[in-house]
Amino acid sequence: MIEAVQSHPRWMFVSRNHVFIAKSGDMFVEELEAQGAGRIEFASSGEALCLRPVSDNMPLLWFHEDECADGAFIMDDDKGIHIHLVELKSTVNVGKWSKARRQFEGMYANAIAVLGFFDMGIPHRITCHLALKKENISRSTRSNPALQKRLIGRPVSATGDFLPTQEQFTGGVIDLMDIKNVPVRLIWRDHAGNGAATL
Repeated sequence: MIEAVQSHPRWMFVSRNHVFIAKSGDMFVEELEAQGAGRIEFASSGEALCLRPVSDNMPLLWFHEDECADGAFIMDDDKGIHIHLVELKSTVNVGKWSKARRQFEGMYANAIAVLGFFDMGIPHRITCHLALKKENISRSTRSNPALQKRLIGRPVSATGDFLPTQEQFTGGVIDLMDIKNVPVRLIWRDHAGNGAATL
């Protein structure tokens, strides 16, 4: 299905700087801001429709979230469409974990819009990839007994934002919009901010 996108009559209307086809060996996501600069290379057995934002925000005017993850790969697998959302961070704490969820949601909305634009349907699977150098969520959870309590409902920040929990981080899942328990794969970055993973 991915290879058919290039023959779709709407393909000519998308910016190849931000939506393009890539093969294994050409699949990567970069963070260009100096504070968290780095590059994650992805290996894959197939092609992917790649999404790269203009900046941290690639907003859809109708969507409330104006933040966006660093990249996405839309791929075919044996059951249909699989969206991989990618965000690069240096250090992940509770606040950055919450921001990452918003960025994943923003990129997911963009990916769904692109799928609709090319008449590709709804994905059957989503995976989030969080690339990081270090984290202090699991450590702070162990050292602070109050953070180990099971929460009732969904925690909300002062701005009314639903916060992902420490339990979700250590359990490797996150809630995106109305989708529960989306898997989150951690990719460890080296001292230069780079890393590698397989899709």
